[in-house]
Amino acid sequence: MSTMVFVEILQKAGCTLDLDKSSVTFHISLDYITSSSYYSYSCQTYILFPRNITEVEPILFRRQLGRILRSHANYPDIVDEFIENLQTVTEDVEIFRRCLLPSTVSEQVSRSSRATLNSTSLFKTLLAVDVVQPKIITYLLERLPEFYTELENDNSSSSTPRLILQQLRWLDYIVEPEVLTDKLIEIIDITPPIIQHEIITSLPEIINDSEHKPIVVYLKELMMINTVLTVPILDALSNLTLHSESLDDVRDVVLERLDSAELDDLPVIVKFLLHTVSPTTVDIVISGIRQNLDFRTLGKVQQAEISHSVAGHKSKLQKEDSNKHYPEALILESIKLGLQVHKFVCDGWIKAISALNGPREHKVLDVLILFTLHSMPSTKKKAESIFKKKILCGGITGALLEETILCHANGLTSYWNTILSLTEFVLRSNQKSTAVAQCAGALYASAFKSCDAYYRQEIVGLLVTHIGSVEMNVALSVLLKLVRSDAKSMAVYADFVKGILDYLDNLSLFQIRTLFNIFSVLALMVEDHCDGRDSSLWSDIQIVIRKQLSNPREKYKKIGIIACIAAIEVLGSKQTCSEAATGSSTQGNSDSYTAEQALRHPVLKQAIDLVDMVLRHCKQYPLCLALVYDELSHSVKSGCLDRRFELWVRDKMTNDFLESYMMDLEEATQKVESAQNNHEISFKPELWMNLDKEESQVVINLYDLVHGVEESKRRSLVIPLCSIFNLMQSCEKRITDGKLDDVDAVLGCGIVLFQVDDIDNMVRELHPEEFEEACDLLFYAVNWYRELIKAFSTLEDAETREKLALRLKNIITLESVLEKLLKHVPGFVPLEFHASSSAPNTRDSTKAHPGTQNSQMIKSDPTSGQDSQFEIFKAPFKKDAGPRAYLPQFETINDLRKYMRALDINALRLLKPVETSSGEIIKFDYKENNYLLKDLNQKLDIKLGQTVKKKINEDRFPTSNAILLEKISAARFVKEVVQYLPLILQTLENLYEDAQLQENEPGRVEEGGREMALSIKLCVNILSKLFLWPDLENIENSFILQSLVSCLADRISEISTKKNALNSIIQDAFTYLSRFGDNMMEARPSVDLSKILIRMMALSDNPSSMKPGALAAINRILSTNWLDRITIKKDILFLVEKSIELSEDPLQVMYEYMTFVLPTYERDSCDERDRVVEDYPLLRPDTVLYYYQAVLNQIVSNLQSSQRSGMEFEDMVLYYSKIVKLFERTTNNIKIKSQRELFIHLLKTGRVFIKLFTVICIPFFTNVFKAYRETILSTFKDFQTSTRILQTICSHVKAVKDNNLASHVPALKMALENVLYQVKILLNENNVPSDAFVLGALKHRDIRGVEVSSQLPRDDVSDDEDEEEQVMELQEGSDNEEEGEEGEEEEESEGGHLGPATKRRLEAKKAYQKSRMGNSTYSIRTTSQIPASSDEEDSLQFSENGSEDESETSSPTAPLSYSPESISKSSKISAAVHERPKLSEPPNKKGRFAKNHRDASGKDKVFSLTRLKTESEEE
Repeated sequence: MSTMVFVEILQKAGCTLDLDKSSVTFHISLDYITSSSYYSYSCQTYILFPRNITEVEPILFRRQLGRILRSHANYPDIVDEFIENLQTVTEDVEIFRRCLLPSTVSEQVSRSSRATLNSTSLFKTLLAVDVVQPKIITYLLERLPEFYTELENDNSSSSTPRLILQQLRWLDYIVEPEVLTDKLIEIIDITPPIIQHEIITSLPEIINDSEHKPIVVYLKELMMINTVLTVPILDALSNLTLHSESLDDVRDVVLERLDSAELDDLPVIVKFLLHTVSPTTVDIVISGIRQNLDFRTLGKVQQAEISHSVAGHKSKLQKEDSNKHYPEALILESIKLGLQVHKFVCDGWIKAISALNGPREHKVLDVLILFTLHSMPSTKKKAESIFKKKILCGGITGALLEETILCHANGLTSYWNTILSLTEFVLRSNQKSTAVAQCAGALYASAFKSCDAYYRQEIVGLLVTHIGSVEMNVALSVLLKLVRSDAKSMAVYADFVKGILDYLDNLSLFQIRTLFNIFSVLALMVEDHCDGRDSSLWSDIQIVIRKQLSNPREKYKKIGIIACIAAIEVLGSKQTCSEAATGSSTQGNSDSYTAEQALRHPVLKQAIDLVDMVLRHCKQYPLCLALVYDELSHSVKSGCLDRRFELWVRDKMTNDFLESYMMDLEEATQKVESAQNNHEISFKPELWMNLDKEESQVVINLYDLVHGVEESKRRSLVIPLCSIFNLMQSCEKRITDGKLDDVDAVLGCGIVLFQVDDIDNMVRELHPEEFEEACDLLFYAVNWYRELIKAFSTLEDAETREKLALRLKNIITLESVLEKLLKHVPGFVPLEFHASSSAPNTRDSTKAHPGTQNSQMIKSDPTSGQDSQFEIFKAPFKKDAGPRAYLPQFETINDLRKYMRALDINALRLLKPVETSSGEIIKFDYKENNYLLKDLNQKLDIKLGQTVKKKINEDRFPTSNAILLEKISAARFVKEVVQYLPLILQTLENLYEDAQLQENEPGRVEEGGREMALSIKLCVNILSKLFLWPDLENIENSFILQSLVSCLADRISEISTKKNALNSIIQDAFTYLSRFGDNMMEARPSVDLSKILIRMMALSDNPSSMKPGALAAINRILSTNWLDRITIKKDILFLVEKSIELSEDPLQVMYEYMTFVLPTYERDSCDERDRVVEDYPLLRPDTVLYYYQAVLNQIVSNLQSSQRSGMEFEDMVLYYSKIVKLFERTTNNIKIKSQRELFIHLLKTGRVFIKLFTVICIPFFTNVFKAYRETILSTFKDFQTSTRILQTICSHVKAVKDNNLASHVPALKMALENVLYQVKILLNENNVPSDAFVLGALKHRDIRGVEVSSQLPRDDVSDDEDEEEQVMELQEGSDNEEEGEEGEEEEESEGGHLGPATKRRLEAKKAYQKSRMGNSTYSIRTTSQIPASSDEEDSLQFSENGSEDESETSSPTAPLSYSPESISKSSKISAAVHERPKLSEPPNKKGRFAKNHRDASGKDKVFSLTRLKTESEEE
């Protein structure tokens, strides 16, 4: 096509066009500027060459071109021809691209002109001409699809498609915006996705503002059709003007597609949602994001991609990792940006997370949001508070935290400082909580595994700094977990951990054991020690071990033992031995292993040498020797030791045991007979409890180990007895897969003790030392049998179980004999406590053991006779007598039992009846059952964190159960107990059947039924401790919960319920336990049972179905006249609260308590009180306070839960009215009762109630005030009465100067002040006249209504202070004239008794009243109590002289008041209020709404809301 028209027009506009093969040049001649000149446009470089130009304005060229086109004769056809010529010129792609490129100005152009012409392309210049703009826009857009392949290969900003769109951006004027919009939509529909993405992204910069609405509609439809374009569409919509309905539609679509969106698109989507949200829609958006943004799935996808990348391109991944932006990090950044931009978004997230309940509702996203909030200084404290609360309530668990960090570490790169800071806060916040410790440990461990070397060093450093603090156990457990999971990574930081060795002296044995487990793994498993090269850390540990073992003090020797056993566990482990023996001749089948092979193994030889060394150093220290055996036994039971090492240990221990403790039966019988025939021996031996009888071949010769042996040797022989057998049987079980055939002879063999015919004869005949020997023999005989039960309780054969049952009976027999002897040996302590190094200044055994000390004293006096010796021995021991004050006191067998050998949990198998070989069934009586159940209760108390009152020495001398349980976790212990729960339940059922045969009164247990009642109590106690375990509902313990409730549910179901839903199982378990509520023998088990039922309701998702059963159990307890009610006195508050809470109408129950039950009980009439006590037998003078407290607590609880009730407005108004009326009635009753304990509770609860009323009721009343005016005003009147009573109590507290009560007053007054302003706002928003409020000064009165000083009680101040205080009162305000005159008359009538100070006060008052008459101020009504009847006629307004003057109410100087006539007639709802059961009228008829304010003089002021009378009241 010819280009003549295009050239001619340009020439007329001042431009000449020269075309050649190499370039296209435009010569522009502007004749209207000074002299002739021209520009040269080179499309190749687009350079303007000026010729004789002094000033250039590009707009002149555009204006001239437009003028020429419009004035052309062929206009408007000339425009089409001009465009056609332009298309012909730019048809070549290269020329077209050059015309799109920006220009650079030649140096010949002046600076001002060059700056103007810079960055202007040819098309950009032509688009500024309105005549040709639409055609050029169409032409450019139509050329756009040609270059989509270029955009795929070139993603830079200089690609042709982006240059075309750049010409259309930010045009000064768009001629046809509708056409442009339609053309853009048309092009979008026909272009490939990559071009569509570019166009949509550029839309906000191209289209006119008037076209936003149609383009938004189109983009919404396009997003519904093409999900690939969601991100560019949202990006465009973020910069377009959206109407609210359009925004809602877009938001709904985006939220629905959030779960299916591409991972790379999520950051833009989340950013759009949070940036376009409004305060009214923020909750919807946050809820949608939480539901549809599944970070758990995202984490799995990310981990899979990373694992694949590491496997295939590990080096490339490491190289590019620092430059890679993970989508998770971008999502969190978008969320953080949204939180920072809008404060209401931040508040919405906090509100949403705080409202979550239970671990199942919390997600990974919630934890990430808390991390983000903590990283922002403005919300850091709030995030810490929420995080702590969620952990304590079980919402956030350790598993959730581990998943969050381990699966999303790539997105948390910039949050490691935040995570560590938050972890430190959590760990230090509550060290006693198991959940807090678990979560802190999970955070530390998962962060160490996920972060880089710098933060790993920070984590190890933080953990080490906790050594020596209360968080030390958690820190050590985390370090041990990290070492065992990744020893090589932790070995780098071994020097940090090594510094803990300086603090060994302050650590417990458990902490020392954990610490040396860490050291042993780091020192022995990271490097190869078989080649003879040892690490420096292992050398340091060996030095510590030898140093501690060589120390003569037992405390430090035990440290060496723990360290040595930790090293033995690593050296003798299967893993270490298998790695060291790879390829050697020592490998083979484990069944063919021998003990000699251990001596030839290079690593096991090191372990054996350590065992020999520790035994050698502890030979003279029996307690330390016993510790060695027990620690080795625990290591063997763990199953980690090599079989060859176990064989060597068993052989060595068996030889030592046989040599030291066993004796042939024949030899023992001869010795016993010989001693019995010797009449010179008063303390004769005797063979006890030989179950095997003729079949027995051996006996335990305990008599020769104790009698006639010096104490040091006696201790070295007797103390290790049970420990060495424990190690021997542990090795035997490991080697023989749980069998004990080679050592089963000890179970039935007898034991040589002493002859017991009559205890009284023994007292007369035996020497005091022999008495102590008898006690030692019995104590260690019990220990031996307890160790036998512990060892053999895992066996199932009938013969073994029969012997175990008999051994338990033997234990009870031996303890009964020992208990009788203890009455005659009050200073007895076991041999373990002789010469205990724990007691200060203890040098020898005689100072640590009173029996030995007395014996030495007796021996030192050869002239003393037997009687005098016995009298000295029987002398009572004083607790503060020397070193003995540091030892436990063993006054009963129960005190001794705590330090006997601990029974294993497997001993509970003995609860199952045993059938002997002869068919006889051995069934335990109540004593045997109680023996096992008591032991289990003690274990539960220790491990499950129950509050147990410890004796003073239990921390210094831990009990045997505490030592046994410190090595296992609470979850593992509960899991083991649940296995034996069916046996406990069967025992409880049998006991309950026997109890039904008893006909005793509730709480009265006869002599023969005490053991049975104790058994029932112990069984219920066990169930209570299991169900009330705080960590039971943690998600990590869900299997334990399922197993626990299944055990109960299976008792009433013929088939197993484990596969049923949890709620169904809990319902069956609830039904099962509810059956035991009837006819309980004692009150304590009944209360514990009710607590279990309440706990089950809390664990279930459907508690409403269990309400009737729980309520029946509670009411049954409250309606029973328990003779042992003193045992449940502290639980009455709980029982009354639950009876109110579980009832169908809690308000009605509280109404009955406050209007009938408690007022009737408080009256003097004995008949009425007896009737109340008959219905409420637990209501006594010492328990009545609990009833008041329960009602107050439930009033607050019901007000707080009313937000979630979902009632209609009318019902809500009536509900709040009843609650306020109840609160008014309760406060009035408490004021009348006037007890200090109730005042404390009322001040605390009253503050909470007023705050809740302010937050819940007043906003609701504000919205519905016009519809329910009269009911709300009636509610305010009742509420005002309550506040006046609270004010009176506050004044009374000040009068009596009770500091404990006074500490609660400021917070209460602050709450009263806040509610006052909220009521004022309510009235203003509902157009109630502002004169409804009156400012007044409060008089301070005591509980009887007598006026007291505003600062101090009047009786306690001097005359001068009285006079000054009275002047202050007069300056602040006074009563009306009638009150003032009455007061003066009363004082004058007693003038004969007035003192000088009182007369001066009266004169000052009269003078002040006269001086006020000339002032224009108004009098202020003072009130802090319920007004008397004479006060009701007083007006709220006073004239200048204090008299009534209603005409002054409109004066500007008069106070604001509200006249009764301004109130409309009663609404219909008022009738409904008066029809309900009417409560008695309060003493106060005025409607003042009072609140204290302190003025400058210290006087309290009151704001009063005048009563808004109804029409009937005015008449």
